[in-house]
Amino acid sequence: MTVPKPFVFALRTCAFAALLSGCGANAVPPPTGTSRAQIATQRSSDFHPAVDKGIYATEWYGVNVTGYSINNRRNKPPICSVRHVRPADVAVDGKGNLLVPNVLGAGYGTVQILKGPGMCGPVVGSVSDPYGSPTDVAAGADATTGTFIIGNWTGPEGDGAGSVSVCTFKGGCTANIVGIVQYVGAVALGKNGDCWDSGQDVLYHADLVYHRGCAKSSRRAKGFLNRSDGGLDIDNLGHLVSISSSDAKLYVYSGCSPDCVLAGGPFNLRGHPFFGHLNASSTRLAVGSSGPNEVDVYSYSPSSVRFLYRFSTGLPSGSVSGATYNPRSNR
Repeated sequence: MTVPKPFVFALRTCAFAALLSGCGANAVPPPTGTSRAQIATQRSSDFHPAVDKGIYATEWYGVNVTGYSINNRRNKPPICSVRHVRPADVAVDGKGNLLVPNVLGAGYGTVQILKGPGMCGPVVGSVSDPYGSPTDVAAGADATTGTFIIGNWTGPEGDGAGSVSVCTFKGGCTANIVGIVQYVGAVALGKNGDCWDSGQDVLYHADLVYHRGCAKSSRRAKGFLNRSDGGLDIDNLGHLVSISSSDAKLYVYSGCSPDCVLAGGPFNLRGHPFFGHLNASSTRLAVGSSGPNEVDVYSYSPSSVRFLYRFSTGLPSGSVSGATYNPRSNR
């Protein structure tokens, strides 16, 4: 059975809306300034495992980021967690710092930066995002000294088109790109400073947009074959790795600046995937799947993707949205 596109859009909107205002049963109210400080103190003092490699899992309706060992074939329990945060996806920079887009209320949020390379490290600080509702984040070599970008599902207060915020830790979010995508679900940042966002247009079609130098010269990527939106990553060869969530496929593209050339796939994924990320050698791909509520791990090359194992122990009963390796791909 084919699910109508507006219905698929409504389901995903509910998932993102749960991050904003309570569409899901486990939603929590936005914290005040005092409770945000208390949360930061709790995160920075409770979870300091001496482990510098692992996989982070995120949930659509959850309030934690959960950390696991980097090889979890035996489905062991988590090794750490970051509490009282509400990201759909997280990012790891080249230093192993963890970036957590945290929605604090209807249409605004922050990105928390936790010190790496240890898993679930102490909080370094946070950057406010005044431009919209953060759903995804991507970082360069070091988010504490360089640029990172935030994908906003919608504009401020849930109104208007989604966007990409361009930020630094010291300077904050000083630029905002409102481009072609109406609802921005995922972002990727290249070594050369170019960036991409993917999501849905007003007719619920999947879209990919290229921004040269991560500036406002936005161009729709031609040759983008995804049936629906989903997570983005970049492998060590510079390929753009893109998940198509509604049909559970993985596409591997070259170029996309703005013309895409299919370099591999589409490859079959399990369940209902959305966000997924590669390991340091770009030989493993971890994907969050909300269907069976698990993290699925695959072997990866541009020409072959093969399921290896799954884990779910310690994940709450909500829907898993994504998985991120620490260390990440060396793109």
